[in-house]
Amino acid sequence: MGTYHSHLPNQRVNQLFKKIGVIYAFVSTLLTGLYPSTASASDLRVYGAVHQPGVVEWGAEHAPTLEQAIAGVGGLRDDAFLWGAILLRSQAMPSQAGAAQSLQCLPWRLQQALGVLAQMSADDLPGFSLEVLTAQMQAGQWQRVFVNSLILGGSASDAAGSMVMQAGDVLVIPRRSIGVTQVTAKNTYQLPYRPGWLAHDYRRAARIGAPWWGGVDRLILPDGQAHLLNARFWNDHPTAVPPGALLVWKVGAQTGCSAQQRSQ
Repeated sequence: MGTYHSHLPNQRVNQLFKKIGVIYAFVSTLLTGLYPSTASASDLRVYGAVHQPGVVEWGAEHAPTLEQAIAGVGGLRDDAFLWGAILLRSQAMPSQAGAAQSLQCLPWRLQQALGVLAQMSADDLPGFSLEVLTAQMQAGQWQRVFVNSLILGGSASDAAGSMVMQAGDVLVIPRRSIGVTQVTAKNTYQLPYRPGWLAHDYRRAARIGAPWWGGVDRLILPDGQAHLLNARFWNDHPTAVPPGALLVWKVGAQTGCSAQQRSQ
C-alpha cells in the first residue's frame, strides 16, 4: 500500500482515517476471497462431493436443514464420504481477537479440516480460497460444528435430521478417496489412504522418526474428534487410520501451544 497523504490539519484525525482505510481494505479482501459477490449474507455454501457445489439460497424466514442444503446443490454424489463432513460456522466474537494463532496452534479439528481441503480439487471448491479461509481461521473467525454422519446419510431420527443451518455456514463433503495428513512440529505430509495401514505405517512412509519423548501424538478422526495416539516405543498400540484422518506426531513441546488452544 502506498504512502498515505492528507491535507487535513489534525494529524490524529489523519491517522484515524488511515487505520480505517487499512482495516476496510483488509476485511473487504477476506470477504471477497471467501464469498464472491454472487453470495448474499443469508446464503450458505456447500462444496465437495455434491452434484452442483456452490451457493444455497433461502428465504429470510426459513433456514434450511442439512438435508435441504445438500438437496439445494443437487444432492450427494456416489463418492461422498459422510464421516468426513466439515461444517464451518462464523464466530461473532473471535476467541483470539487481535492475536492471530500460528497454523500449528489451531484447534485439532480445524487443522484436520485444512488437511482435507488442501487435497480437494478446484472443481469441488468453485470460487473457494483456501488461503483466505486459513487466514480467517488463524484470526479466530471460524469454529467447526460437529456433524453426525447419520444425519447426512438419512439414518438418524427426524429430530436429529432437522439440524438447522445458519447464514454464512460452509459445508464441505469430501470424497471417499481423500488421503491421510500428518503433521510434525516443522512439516506437513499428505499420503494416499492405504486400506489396512496402521498409524506407524504412515509415519514410516513419510520418513518421520519414531517419537520417544516430549509433546503428544494424536489421531484426529474425519469428523474432527481427537484421540490420544499410543505410538511411543513403550506403549505402541496398533491403530487403524481411516481416510481423511490427521496424524499429529510429537507436537506441543516445541511450539508452545496450550491445550486450551488445541481443544477449542
